[in-house]
Amino acid sequence: MWHGSARARLAKQAKAAVPQVPTSTNEEDDEAHSSSSTSTYYDKVLVDAECTHDGSLRHLVKMTSDADWNEYLDKYLSPTHVQGVLDLQHDLIRNGFRLLKEGGRMVYSTCSLSRKQNEDMVDQFLQDEPTARLETFDTTNVPHQVSFVSDTRLMYRDMVV
Repeated sequence: MWHGSARARLAKQAKAAVPQVPTSTNEEDDEAHSSSSTSTYYDKVLVDAECTHDGSLRHLVKMTSDADWNEYLDKYLSPTHVQGVLDLQHDLIRNGFRLLKEGGRMVYSTCSLSRKQNEDMVDQFLQDEPTARLETFDTTNVPHQVSFVSDTRLMYRDMVV
């Protein structure tokens, strides 16, 4: 059983260990960031992106009444909120990729079942980023439900010569 102080200490340590990467929807800010003297690049990057939580059973099992569902729909699935999430995911996937070393690997993940937040987001990113490639990987020993995992590929940065 976790004690409040131990959990808080662990959360503080975890937060301090992860570099904060600014996100921006402003192309000038992105260009300035990418041309900065940042010398820290990573072999592996996990982008566990914020989403609309439509695939999170932990949230969905809480819905026991029409009022609960209406509140959920208003809070997470309103057009304004969904667009905000898509914009954030757009920035997160690009910032994650920008931090990769050449030959590095990135995994993009959400808890959403939405095609827009998953396959479409990755497809658009691949169209916009010519040095990104997808790589198939074996899921034989990875616990998953086959019908839900249709795209078992990793993103990686091409070696540029």
